[in-house]
Amino acid sequence: MKSLLASLLLLASFQAFAKKPATPSAMADKDKATTSAATTKVDTATTTATTTTNNGMDKAKNMANTAQEKAMVNLNTATPEQLAKLPGIGPQRAQAIVAGRPYKSVDDLKKVKGIGDGVIAKIKDKVTL
Repeated sequence: MKSLLASLLLLASFQAFAKKPATPSAMADKDKATTSAATTKVDTATTTATTTTNNGMDKAKNMANTAQEKAMVNLNTATPEQLAKLPGIGPQRAQAIVAGRPYKSVDDLKKVKGIGDGVIAKIKDKVTL
């Protein structure tokens, strides 16, 4: 929008300093050209802004994924609340995991009632020791 206003002001200045007055048809042609150029600039700016926003969103997603990877749940130190957020683990299993500590491997969770290969498969990439 600012580009359009700047273009219109620029056009007005050129017309003021022109040696001969502009004809109505010449002014209409200039208005069309100015409007077209301004529209192109606005479209380009919109595309650039959209691309920048999308790139920013991609960076945010990557940062979130990195943070999530770093925020793995330690089976030997996590609180029951943290453990309960894992897939297939609720509050009761979380308490049982805490009671069965320490763990030397993720497969040691099999000794906890209700935790089998299926649950371990769901959480093995989300936990650490």
